Amino acid sequence: MTFPSNNLGTALSIAVRMQKAMKPSSWSSDYGLLCLKLKIIAVFAIFAPQWGLLWQQPMVSGNETLHAPKLWVLNTMSSLLATSSFRLAIVYAVTCLIAMAGLIIISIIRSNAIRGALVFALAICCAFEYSMLDLTHEFSEREKIKMFWEERDLARAMVGFYAAYIYPDVLYSAVLSLIFFLPLPERFCLSKRWALVPLLGVGLATAEIVYTRGIIEAFPLPTGLSANLLSAFLPVGGGWSWIERSGYEFMSGLKAERDFLFPAPVGKTIDHIIMIMDESVRGDYLSVNNYTVDDTPRLKTDTSLINFGVAVSGANCSVFSRVMFRFGMREGDVENWQQAINKPSIWDYAKHGGYHAIYIDTWRSPFNYGNGFTPAESQKIDKKISVLDDPSYLRDEKVVNVIKQTLEAGANEKIFLYVDKFGVHSPYYDKYPREKTIFTPEGSALIDISRAHYANAIAWSVDNFFARLKNVLSMDRTLLIYTSDHGQTLSDSLPLSHCSNGVDQKTVSGEGYVPLFAKTNDEGFGKLLRHTASEGNNHFSHFEIFPTLLLAMGYEYKWVKERYGDSLLDIPASGKKRAFYAGSPTRTRLISTD
Repeated sequence: MTFPSNNLGTALSIAVRMQKAMKPSSWSSDYGLLCLKLKIIAVFAIFAPQWGLLWQQPMVSGNETLHAPKLWVLNTMSSLLATSSFRLAIVYAVTCLIAMAGLIIISIIRSNAIRGALVFALAICCAFEYSMLDLTHEFSEREKIKMFWEERDLARAMVGFYAAYIYPDVLYSAVLSLIFFLPLPERFCLSKRWALVPLLGVGLATAEIVYTRGIIEAFPLPTGLSANLLSAFLPVGGGWSWIERSGYEFMSGLKAERDFLFPAPVGKTIDHIIMIMDESVRGDYLSVNNYTVDDTPRLKTDTSLINFGVAVSGANCSVFSRVMFRFGMREGDVENWQQAINKPSIWDYAKHGGYHAIYIDTWRSPFNYGNGFTPAESQKIDKKISVLDDPSYLRDEKVVNVIKQTLEAGANEKIFLYVDKFGVHSPYYDKYPREKTIFTPEGSALIDISRAHYANAIAWSVDNFFARLKNVLSMDRTLLIYTSDHGQTLSDSLPLSHCSNGVDQKTVSGEGYVPLFAKTNDEGFGKLLRHTASEGNNHFSHFEIFPTLLLAMGYEYKWVKERYGDSLLDIPASGKKRAFYAGSPTRTRLISTD
């Protein structure tokens, strides 16, 4: 198609005039002032969610009144002054002022490209922090960033699960960001070199977080999230970055090569030891422990099952709980985390006991270790088998065959097989095939729908799994122990399914309730397990499993008990109180369940 030259020239002339008209310099003074006023309002609106002026709830009142993050900067400043850290308080105050100045400067940078890039970063930070505030009543910190990285494979599903909370926060952030991006008349703008101010704020905040080892983490938006994100991935305390070292070895300065002195196994050993760690299975939501539900009918009628009832996990968050478990930590060890994580792991004991150590992972590729695995642990593993079938609910089915094949291949050797099962992590609706739906919601509320999905997921992932495993697995010379990393809230008043911190988020006992049972054909070991399971039902915890594994590997009973306490071969003491840790190793609280 062609145009007469005079028409084309007219069109170009009009386009040029329109482009000039849209430049800030040609805008009326009233319009420029309006944009400036909107930006001032937007700066205050950035902090409205944490002040409790919108739908988010930044303050929770319980036994104590908590004001984080409502007065987050003032609280940090007050703490520094109370401890006479005057120099640090001055540096912190200056950093916060620079961060606040940087927030204002972002909106008045003259360059559209630079302003757009900074506003885009602001939008992401605000959306993330507001969503965190909505779900957890607090802003992000390094430990939460690490946790999200560990569970990044679930990101898409989790966004869908918490969409009702996340989408309004994203929309609010988008509106504020659009206002920040509005161009201003030249007289209100700053040159692009001023863009260094918000970057300087992020740099100073990151340095303070690293210097104080996370004691200082609270800074104004968007500096806070940016600095915590950078500090989480910087090399701190040793030679590797956090990603390369794994979540909790990062905090310990632990070296990959370690030598331990402990005695050789002296007792009778069980040749094949299978330790199955499930994901997000709540102990009192299984038929074997609760007659009011019928989601594990086949497991309930399995006479070979040695059921210890509803047990209590070490912690209510996956990585925290699993690291504690693999290093045999007990109550009190978390307060001395660096010392605890330098103890031998279950892999060290297995290798020292002459076992072929095999790890089945349903979450990560063969050369990628998650769940807080340290380099020292991975070096002790003889073989890692990754099961990553799609759809993901098929993975546990595949694990049954992998267990069978692994034990058959190693029939004439001692094998320690550790399984990180896929389980039923929220959201629950995609953890089972829809054609296997058994339970329907009792009501129309979201919690009713969620519980129905959870029951279906349990029926598929637990009952179906063990029914299939029973058909293919010979228990000859074999011990199997099963539990889950943590439980679930399954509450209509709590947005988080688990991982609440017990400080400014309500933590319920259900987050620590897990199943615990064993199977074995070993006459002596089985007899002792059945006796203690009967006498101490519903009084055990994760803390008794680690020493039980050591006893099965042949380590001497007295030596194990002195170092790791009671095992599943010991009847729990009368009046024993159980508890689990909520939060993370650097910010945790012990939650009592009894």
